Amino acid sequence: MTFSFAVEILSYILLASVFLFYLAYYLLLRRYHTNARDVKNNANPGPRFFPMVSMIIPVYNEGKTIQKKLENIKSLRYPEEKLEAIFVDGCSTDKTAEIIQSYIDNECSFMRLVQQECRKGYNEGVVDGLAVSSGEIVVLTDAGAYYDPDALRYLVGHFEDPQVGAVTGREVVANEDGVLAAKLESTYRSFYDFMRSAEAKMDSTPDLKGELSAVRKKICVRTAEKVRKSPNASFDCCVPYQARMEGHTVVYEGEAFYSERAPATFRGRMRQQVRRGTILIAALLLFKDMIFDGKYGKFGTVILPAHLMMLVVLPWVFLSGVATFVVATVMDPIMNVVALGVFVVPILLSSRVRLFVVAFVQSQLALVAALWRVVMRRESLFIETIPSTRVCQSESREVSS
Repeated sequence: MTFSFAVEILSYILLASVFLFYLAYYLLLRRYHTNARDVKNNANPGPRFFPMVSMIIPVYNEGKTIQKKLENIKSLRYPEEKLEAIFVDGCSTDKTAEIIQSYIDNECSFMRLVQQECRKGYNEGVVDGLAVSSGEIVVLTDAGAYYDPDALRYLVGHFEDPQVGAVTGREVVANEDGVLAAKLESTYRSFYDFMRSAEAKMDSTPDLKGELSAVRKKICVRTAEKVRKSPNASFDCCVPYQARMEGHTVVYEGEAFYSERAPATFRGRMRQQVRRGTILIAALLLFKDMIFDGKYGKFGTVILPAHLMMLVVLPWVFLSGVATFVVATVMDPIMNVVALGVFVVPILLSSRVRLFVVAFVQSQLALVAALWRVVMRRESLFIETIPSTRVCQSESREVSS
């Protein structure tokens, strides 16, 4: 066996192992997703269960779009006497705080503003909001996520079941049309929504959307203590682990959705993906003792090992497979060009497959960069808003399903 042939075989083995893992996990998830199709949704948007809810919205320099967020919260179909919206301003240098306070004074009595003495980052923003909250259910969101009017009802309806510890919903990409990077995000989200839905039916999903999630307050308090042990773990990403550790389940509710703009450029999307990957990996490693632990059911024995593979192991396997394939192609171009053509032709024939492949490759590269950040312990306490995800009020779209 020649060296070039050995390198070629190695590249095929590495790339095939990535493909086969995702195929196997997809088929496993499809089983639960299919079995759940006819199951009646436990959430009820009707007027039967209205616990006190505290929405916490950390903000920093959101003056351009904060008015829309204020109006979006005001439009939610949830009893105002059972709702409080707490904006935590991290010393914005624009007029964010002034706009919020003016709206509270003139339009909305169930909102309040907490102003930090210095910018502390997302986690401390949530913690400062928790300190003054009175709701038994805490809803996490941000300034760029616009809720469907019934989103809270669908989220909160699950908490009639005392077993449920947290509920998350889905994102609708607001600027998908005509923007390639946004189409990639939409394709990426469709797979993850499928995955989260099936994992929730299997046991619990570890992927909570910080823009749209509801959590029991007692779980939030203990999560706040845990996140201080990591320079990169985000509060919302740690909630599912803490909830499951305490014996609760984490539910995915597809009827609860919000609209948000995705980054309009590849560079912006890569920044977002690296940031997302960093906090997901950090949360998984913070709760690494739960992996393979049978006392957490399939969450510990199936779901977390799968996420460990997807977040930490497979990106490096994929990158190694691509690198060895390039080396093999340089050494033996004819054979690999033919082999490459077998895979490329089907991709070129389907726009949906093209989007999925590009989104997958970009996500793998972002995860490699994210893992490097975690290993180097580069702190990620502050979330820098990507400009293309924020637009003026006149430019924004309505929330749509």
